[in-house]
Amino acid sequence: MEEVKLWANKYILIAMTILGVILSSSIVRLIKNNRDFFSVLVFSIGATLLFTSWLAVFIDLFRVKIHNKRVWFIGILLAPLQPLFVILYLLNREKNMRLYKRFKSI
Repeated sequence: MEEVKLWANKYILIAMTILGVILSSSIVRLIKNNRDFFSVLVFSIGATLLFTSWLAVFIDLFRVKIHNKRVWFIGILLAPLQPLFVILYLLNREKNMRLYKRFKSI
């Protein structure tokens, strides 16, 4: 079975997700303030980082054969838990690929 690689290092994608959550949480500041340019810029950067990491994991889910693929798709599509599932998927990706190989041979 061929090895499918992510388009970026998993630790970079995890850092993008965490930074995206931190920056996107500035929406509270955006609502409280009168929508100054800096708040909009910070929120836009955070949302872009979150979307990029989400898209990388979503495309990887289509490409790789892993155990319990449906569970990961449902978790990735649930908006409030999306960053958590992205990080968990990236940390457990190799383990899920090994599980798929083991259960496929049974």
